Amino acid sequence: MKLSFFSVLAFAVLFLSSCGDDFADMKLIKQIERASDKETVALDELPNSSQTLLTEDFSENYVETAELAPELGYRVGIRREVGSQMGEHAYVYFDIDGRELENRRGHGGDGEGRHGCNRHECFELIFPLTFVMPDGTVISGDAETVRADIRAWYEANPEMREKPSLEFPVDIIYHDGTIVSIEDERDMRRAYRYCKREGWEKKCFDKVFPLTVNMPDGTEITMSEEGDWQAVKDWYEANPDEEEKPTLQYPVDIIYDDGTVVTIESEEDIRSALEACKDE
Repeated sequence: MKLSFFSVLAFAVLFLSSCGDDFADMKLIKQIERASDKETVALDELPNSSQTLLTEDFSENYVETAELAPELGYRVGIRREVGSQMGEHAYVYFDIDGRELENRRGHGGDGEGRHGCNRHECFELIFPLTFVMPDGTVISGDAETVRADIRAWYEANPEMREKPSLEFPVDIIYHDGTIVSIEDERDMRRAYRYCKREGWEKKCFDKVFPLTVNMPDGTEITMSEEGDWQAVKDWYEANPDEEEKPTLQYPVDIIYDDGTVVTIESEEDIRSALEACKDE
């Protein structure tokens, strides 16, 4: 069917009206970037709404820099200090009143925009871990040590935008207590997709609690509910040289979305159940 000139015009007006704010924001971001008179400001000098958003949406990051482009807005440099993307840098932009600007093009020189820095992962890394910094410096240890050392490195190299690389393999623990070995970046990307419930090992069931985890030294840790895995993390913090991962004590019961309860005898059975979810 051929569209009339007026139909095309109406569609264009509708499209532009819906995207107009984004275009205006991107234009303002470019102006802030190009402003030669940007001045450094303290975090508490940002508008209250900006401070609140940084605290809530970017709680797993710290603010590196905050700059004001007079009469235009603010550019805030943040760096992630939690998770597999630790050290990732991004800019967040606000107008002069503190409203966050929609940044769809990753302006700011690092090409990242908001990418990753406001991601709340559904798993945590099991320490000790090793990160390799952009200059080859190796940082390893427990979570507190690694976080502090990476932050100190970037404070000593403030112009560096590249993030460190995580040495694989690593183990991650999901919020339901499931522990998975991650062999490379490809596995890590799959883990993120799992967090978004997009395809990879999409669950159509939940484990029935309580569950018991066997630690490498023979200690048994019982998790009474989903998310009750802090004791496992604490064990690894207290045993930073331990490389062996814990194992789930079988048999366990799982309950499907339709209420069906099935007993699982091994890790192989769990993987088969997860694989079957993808076919539903």
